[in-house]
Amino acid sequence: MAVQSNSLPQTKSNELVRFAFASFSQGFAGFCTNPIDVIKTRMQVDGELQATRSVSEQMQNRYYKGFVRGSLRIIQEEGLAGLMRGAVPGTLRDATYSGMRIYLYEPFKNIFGGGIHLHEKIAAGTCAGAISSFFATPLDVVKIRLQVKGERRYRGLMHGLIDVGKTEGLAGLYKGWAPTMIRAAVLTGSQVASYDQIKRLLIDHGYMQEGLPLHTVASFFAGLICSLTTSPVDVIKTRYQNTPAHLGRYSSVYDCLVQSVKAEGVYGLYKGFLPNWMRLGPHSIIAFLMYDNMCIAVGMKPI
Repeated sequence: MAVQSNSLPQTKSNELVRFAFASFSQGFAGFCTNPIDVIKTRMQVDGELQATRSVSEQMQNRYYKGFVRGSLRIIQEEGLAGLMRGAVPGTLRDATYSGMRIYLYEPFKNIFGGGIHLHEKIAAGTCAGAISSFFATPLDVVKIRLQVKGERRYRGLMHGLIDVGKTEGLAGLYKGWAPTMIRAAVLTGSQVASYDQIKRLLIDHGYMQEGLPLHTVASFFAGLICSLTTSPVDVIKTRYQNTPAHLGRYSSVYDCLVQSVKAEGVYGLYKGFLPNWMRLGPHSIIAFLMYDNMCIAVGMKPI
């Protein structure tokens, strides 16, 4: 009995440490990659609903003509500070939502059979992502509106939350909660599950062992995989959340999807893919490297 009473506080302490590691690593990665997130957001709403006949015509009509030229244009017009717009809500969002989804992945993996098979890992990531994202939706709404080009709507995070709450109500703060949950489910189901699966395959086949090189390789491919799976959902979510309710541009998320595809084609759903990958790639590497190595440093099991 004495052993059980001592182990219970230790288990709770370990879980708190694991959550703290997840939150810190995800928040730090979000802050470091915020400039790329700004470029991605600008490119996703660039030329929104402009009817075009071809991909080349879309490229010609863009204000931000690619990742590099888009970056230079933001710096030229707004200075380096323009690349850090939305950094505070973005960092807090990653520290809360992303920290929670990484933390919940292991418990859900145990629920779905221990995560021996790939489909169990995907199911665990999907549930962890969907549940975690709902609570951070207000931060996501303000972050996106701070990042887009134009007159700054809000002075900062708190002003943004209060203004949206006053003018659009609770519905405005949770605008786009459905695509946010879908994106988070797809993101975590593909990113964390692929990271976990790639690590296991490389270890089991004797190619690599637990350590920095393994974490780097696995997180790089995890970033690529989740970029491919999440880009269409991310474009629709960004556009829908960026539009204040009183403008009435989209009647629903589905309407946003239909209008976007009609005007820009399926290609429009992959606007900002390169910066999306260039953000999720480094984000995955930074976050997973930090999280796994912090866990190993204190004797805890990594992902």
